[in-house]
Amino acid sequence: MSDAIGIAVFQLGVGMMVALPLSVVLGFPLLAIVARQWLRLQHARMALRQAEAGIRYRLSSDIPDPAC
Repeated sequence: MSDAIGIAVFQLGVGMMVALPLSVVLGFPLLAIVARQWLRLQHARMALRQAEAGIRYRLSSDIPDPAC
């Protein structure tokens, strides 16, 4: 029984030696992709807020519409 536990512990240790570096190698690029997409989303939200503010300002004032 103790041999089976020893083999299981050894296999778990070897698995962790492979799994941890693999997760780091795959995790950092994934983190970079998610961060880049989040920044793009924030930039798009900021542009939308600016456009909405411009529209509200134009509608609330007597500035003629440039499209007309």
